[in-house]
Amino acid sequence: MRGLEAENFKPWHQRSFEERQDQPGDYEAQAGQGPISLHSEEHLVTSDKGIGLQRRMLRRALETVAAGGNPPGVSFEESVVVKVPSGNFYSARPCR
Repeated sequence: MRGLEAENFKPWHQRSFEERQDQPGDYEAQAGQGPISLHSEEHLVTSDKGIGLQRRMLRRALETVAAGGNPPGVSFEESVVVKVPSGNFYSARPCR
């Protein structure tokens, strides 16, 4: 079984270049993409629709803040208080 070989359990700095190429980890996934590219050099496809949506939402939020408004989802008014009960869940019921 290749998944149980000793090379899988070596720290990254002890693995050879060939071992890192054969079984890439998080570093290779990030560094392998290269430096941050310009949007003008991208070739987005239909499945990248969410990227465009996120960029439009961010651009609108930046324009709102630049015009003196609050960012989406943020309120600086003291009359708006959000109470979240402690625990590992969030309930839609109002807190009392």
